[in-house]
Amino acid sequence: MVGTALPPPASRRRISVTSVAVFGLGALVAIAAGAVLWLGLGSAAESTRRLIHERSDTVLDSLEQELGSRLEPITEQARWIAALVEDGKLDLADPAGLDAFMFGALAATPQVAGIGFFRPDGTGRVWYRDARVAISEDRSQDPNLRQWMQAGTQATTTAWRDPIWIDTLGKAAVLHDSPLRRGGRFVGMLGQVVLTEELSRDLTGNVAPNTVPFVLHRDRDVLAHPQLVHWSPLGTGESRPLAVIDEVGDPVLAALGTNATREGRWLIRSAPGIDVSWVVLDDVWHLVLQRRMPRYGEWTVGVHVNVEANEDRTVQHMVQAAAAGVAVLVVAVVLAVLVGRRISRPVRAIAAAARVVEGNRLDEVRRLRPSWIREMDDANRSFNRMVEGLRERQLIRRTLGRYVPERVASELLSAGGRIEPTEVRATVLFCDLVGFTSLTETLGPTGIVAVLNEWFSRMTEVLERRGGTVIQFQGDALLATFNVPVADPDHARQAVRAALDMLAATRRLTAGGRELECRIGVGTGTVVAAAVGASGRLSYTVYGDAVNLAARLESLNRDHGTSNLLCGETAADAEDLPVEPVGTTTVRGQSVPTRLFTVRERETGRPPEDDSEGTDEERRSGAG
Repeated sequence: MVGTALPPPASRRRISVTSVAVFGLGALVAIAAGAVLWLGLGSAAESTRRLIHERSDTVLDSLEQELGSRLEPITEQARWIAALVEDGKLDLADPAGLDAFMFGALAATPQVAGIGFFRPDGTGRVWYRDARVAISEDRSQDPNLRQWMQAGTQATTTAWRDPIWIDTLGKAAVLHDSPLRRGGRFVGMLGQVVLTEELSRDLTGNVAPNTVPFVLHRDRDVLAHPQLVHWSPLGTGESRPLAVIDEVGDPVLAALGTNATREGRWLIRSAPGIDVSWVVLDDVWHLVLQRRMPRYGEWTVGVHVNVEANEDRTVQHMVQAAAAGVAVLVVAVVLAVLVGRRISRPVRAIAAAARVVEGNRLDEVRRLRPSWIREMDDANRSFNRMVEGLRERQLIRRTLGRYVPERVASELLSAGGRIEPTEVRATVLFCDLVGFTSLTETLGPTGIVAVLNEWFSRMTEVLERRGGTVIQFQGDALLATFNVPVADPDHARQAVRAALDMLAATRRLTAGGRELECRIGVGTGTVVAAAVGASGRLSYTVYGDAVNLAARLESLNRDHGTSNLLCGETAADAEDLPVEPVGTTTVRGQSVPTRLFTVRERETGRPPEDDSEGTDEERRSGAG
């Protein structure tokens, strides 16, 4: 085994994680729950919750429905008009017909104070309900209108916009707009306005006693409020069309966000999405309920309720009891968190170590410490043993992978050290470095070894990227296979592509002041792959005519002035590549003449140098 021996089991007393969970966290939760029950919320809690629940969802839903009944028809009308324009049923270039149509639309939606249509050039027409007049306007120099048109070209649906100030009416209004298109081309914007005073009037219809409804825009501007039905503190015009909360004469709204406001969200349990707070003015509690209305923009609908004297005492009792219960719960939660973190520390440690193992970074895994929790201590010890076993297996695999192909090493480990002989149709690639003898004389032993290591590394990278496996390194040559030991139905084509990449990669290397060159032979046929050798020392290799043929084709490159030669079977499988016939020759060991092909390189390189070394076949006689 690799690594130090594990220490003996700890002799100190250990307790189980079950005991910790039941008697530790369970006791803390029981104490917290008992304290809350002992305090008792009684009639104060029941009365207050009833009050809140009755005046939260119900009240706000009613207000939203009231606003929706007024505003949704405007949206539907805008979609209807947009559809008529798109279909060509409404002629925007006919002033008389357009006037009649728009006054009819105003009659159908009495809540709309006016309708406007503007073209992209800034010209348009506005129709007002009360005066029943149509006014042509040229606002081509208005930057706000140009910005509105720009937004309209990007818009795909109707939308409610921020409140605006209408100079003609001297009043604030909310704007609903819709882009108009005909045949997919943007032709202008349709706008419909609803006066804010009308929204305020709608809010005062069905409101319970001591309840004040309101609608805010961006939390501070008052869009609708009963105080604004017949009176408006406005007058600042376009720059500020709405009053802020401290300008409408409502002290409860004015106190929102000040020291008089108390957080009340914890009182609501059955009304998600509602913001609850209390405003205390002159010892009188006002319940404030608010909810967002995103379909109309940055709107918030809300009410505030003046809690009367008898309800006031109930509320205060509820707050006092709840505050005490919360304090106990906070203490319990803090203690539970501390204990939980203490318990979970070894769990987090083993999880972090497992992630490092998952990333195959075994050298970075730290030994897990003993734990006072029995189950965690056993788990840590088992994990440490597992990591040591994985490190040993990794060391074996790394060592084995330096002497046999990585894929063969993986197969050996997965098969328990045995590789069965395999007969398969495969493609064999033989590559030889040109001018090796002269390089050796120029560089010397140390230099030529460094060059070979660099070249072999580059060639191995190229081959593995194309799915090939280097089987042997033989002096200045290498033998690689495709489709064995790893199956690849496209093995011939991948081998040819690898040959092109190898030629290009070799020319990018230099040694002794010159570019390196190599020659490649590629043959396809049936081969036998097996582990052979002495009983205690085996070598993974391949045998067959394809092996001999690849070696012979490599040496024939000198005779034909080529850098690569393929047999006919390889060329047939790689016919979509730039393969060209070279001729026919008789290869030793082959009963019939062999047709030779070469693949045209992407970039034309220098012709390979001749090399006067001994016969290639003699040097490669061990290839198979």
